[in-house]
Formats: sequence, structure tokens, C-alpha cells
Amino acid sequence: MDYVLQKKLRVWCSASDEKWELGQIQSISGDDVEIHLVNGEVLTLPPERLLPANPDILDGVDDLIQMSYLNEPSVLYNLQYRYSRDHIYVRTIHQALDCSWSTQCLFICVLLSLQTKAGPVLIAINPLKEVPLYGKDLIRKYRQKLTNDPHVYAIADIAFNEMLRDGINQSIIISGESGAGKTETAKIAMQYLAALGGANGMESEVLQTNVILEALGNAKTSRNDNSSRFGKLIEMHFSETGKICGAKIQTFLLEKSRVVRRAPGERSYHIFYQLCSGASPLHRKKLLLRDANYYNYLKQSACLRIDGVDDAKRFSSLLGALDIVQISGENQMELFSMLAVVLWLGNISFSVIDNENHVEVDSNEGLANAAKLLGCSVPQLVIALSTRKIQAGKENIVQRLTLTQALDARDALAKSIYAHLFDWIVEQINHSLGTGRQRTRRSISILDIYGFESFNKMALNSSV
Repeated sequence: MDYVLQKKLRVWCSASDEKWELGQIQSISGDDVEIHLVNGEVLTLPPERLLPANPDILDGVDDLIQMSYLNEPSVLYNLQYRYSRDHIYVRTIHQALDCSWSTQCLFICVLLSLQTKAGPVLIAINPLKEVPLYGKDLIRKYRQKLTNDPHVYAIADIAFNEMLRDGINQSIIISGESGAGKTETAKIAMQYLAALGGANGMESEVLQTNVILEALGNAKTSRNDNSSRFGKLIEMHFSETGKICGAKIQTFLLEKSRVVRRAPGERSYHIFYQLCSGASPLHRKKLLLRDANYYNYLKQSACLRIDGVDDAKRFSSLLGALDIVQISGENQMELFSMLAVVLWLGNISFSVIDNENHVEVDSNEGLANAAKLLGCSVPQLVIALSTRKIQAGKENIVQRLTLTQALDARDALAKSIYAHLFDWIVEQINHSLGTGRQRTRRSISILDIYGFESFNKMALNSSV
């Protein structure tokens, strides 16, 4: 214990319901401490269930290092205090950050060199609404050092200036729970860096990659309407004068299973719904497209729309982004064609033909359209989905698949196609953004890692 228990001391109490309660010590008798809570209740607890609270004057500080006590409830209370006033950012340092804190927030750390020197840390809490904390005027204030409030802009500004001053590559690492707002924060950081290093047109291409990657890599989950289902590292390259001259994207951990199966109330990747809603009549004819509710892979979770989101409008924005990053019209059609293949594969069904549960592929619209878009014959696709080859010595034995095996083979093909499509579009983007990368060694990398979950942790009482 690094403090002395005494009357009138403000303390946090670990209540029986595993929530922190704020109160004041009224009396101490042996191993029993009597505390009056702010809600009027009186508790008697042993000292080990108490932690010191900061004085009122420190409520809502924007830098956690200013606090007298950095224990869990004090930090949570400070975050809650600021959050209720739409102050969603708090500054701290790496040494003061306890990653066991159970806030549903994200952490942004700037690593000031490739030698893993830890830089400033920003805690950001997802406001789950629009807040007036962004835009050209605020970017100008941080560029001109007219404000020092904690912000993503401030973190990006430090990384940019350190890169130019020392000639050392920088990294911004974004981590947090699923739904914390990591992807939006990465976009905000990119927008600030694009504003600093703009004026040559490349910044527009870099920013438009977000539209493409969100369409193919984001989905509605139970916790988030626009959840990234993959991780990414965006490496932005700058000239000696600080102008953006190229970029490179690396992706990892794409959630392929979402293509064929998900929980009720969730959606598959946005691109499927955007394509079905926004494709032109000519595209729909060429791609043999139907509405989203026609496809088994999409309708199985009983969620085809997101409130307040216009999928057709998003598809139009996607087409514009693909044009800006110089994906040709031919390549765009190839992308959409293979997406349609995935959808039609989900409509292929099987019938059991014997007592061993072997199957044959039903001759239906899904089979015919998938084969046509794949550029193979129907018999070839039937063989691929209903049989497998086993090599025994020098002979190849063809075995029929059971129903479970056939369904798994169909779904595996759909997932494989989508994963390769995703890798292909990233490769195309990198090719487009690669101009100038060989002429510079200055870069800022933004790492948006895969969201994690945190359960069964002590929470702050919302009544405090």
C-alpha cells in the first residue's frame, strides 16, 4: 500500500458486484474501514479492497501522468468524465499504461524509431456518434502548433516531424477491442498525413484505398456496423521534403469463414450487398446478378441491410475509388465476376443418392451460373464439388463425397476464391501506389491490428 488510510480520504471500493464505487472514509477500526459512498450507502470493508482516489481538481485531466494515482478505477473514472463531455482523447506514456484496464477503448502508440523506442501513447474512446473534432481547420491548428490537446492529429504530427528531422522511419500502432474504432482512427491518421504530404495527387490515391479495403474487408458484426475483419499495415512513403510519393499495404488474418457462415444479425463483407444493390443493368446482365435476398450465403443470417447505410451509393463510391487507384475497367469486371461466382456457389445444392450418404450435384441455376462465370463446363464443376481423387500407389482412385464433405468442399472453394480476390486487389493497389518508393527511405507505417475481445473484467459503476 503506497498511501495512508485516514478519515476523509477519498477512496475507490471494490464492491461485491465487482464494480468500483467512489466514497470517503468515515472511520477506521482495526481491519475494518467504514466508507460513505457518493450514492449515500455505507460500506465496511478491509483495507485490501480499497484504492486511493484522486482529488476533485484532477477530474478530467487530459494527461494521465498528471494524476496522483494511476490505479484502474481512477483511470476509468477520468476517461468516463471526459467521455461524457465528448473529450474522447487522453494522453499518457507507455510506462503508465496498464493493458489490463477493462475500458472498451483503443490505444495508439507512436514508435519513434525502428529500434522500438516507445513514444507517446494516446487513449481514444469510440464516441459512437459524430463529434466536431476533425476537419481542415483543426488540421491547420495542429500543423501550426496552435493547440496541444491530445488527438490523433497530434500523434501523426509527431511521427511526421520526427521522420523529417531524424530521417528515421516511424510507426503508429493502433490496438483495441473489436468495435473500439481502430479503422476510423487509422483513417484519421492517414488524412492528417495526407494533408501534410499532399499537393501532388498521390494523397488522394492513398486515401481512396480505405474505400476499397472497407468494401472487401469490413462487415457488420453484432458489435459494429463497419468492423474490419482483417489486419493491415499501411506504409506511407515520403520524399525528403515531406511529400507523399508512394505507399504499400500489407494485410493479414482475413476472416474467410464470414463468406459462407456468420451469426444471426450479422452480414458478410460489404462488397456483396453493394454489388447486388448498386450494379448497373448492364453489369447485372453480364454478372447474372440477382438481389441479395436471393443468395443463400447472404440471407442465412437474416440481415441484408444496415440502418442508415445506402449500399448502392457505397458501390458508386467504390467504383470511383477503383478508378482513382487505376484499376482498369476490365480488371474491375473480373473482380465483380468472381464475387458473383462466390454468391452462386452458395446456391448449389446436393442430393444424397445411396445409403452411404454419397451425393450428386443438383442441376440448378446456381450450378449453371457459377460454371459460366468461372469459365468451365458444368460437368467439370460437378466433378470438382462431388468427388475427390486419392492416389494409391500408381493409381488415382476417384471417390464420391458425402453430403457433409460436399458442402465443405463447396464452401472451401468459395472462401478460397474470396481470399485470393482480396489478395489480388491489394496487389493491384500496391502496384498503383508504388511510384517513387525506390527514391526514398522515409516512411510512416500505420498498423491497424485485428480486434480482440475482453470479458469478465471489473467495470466502473456508471452511476459514479
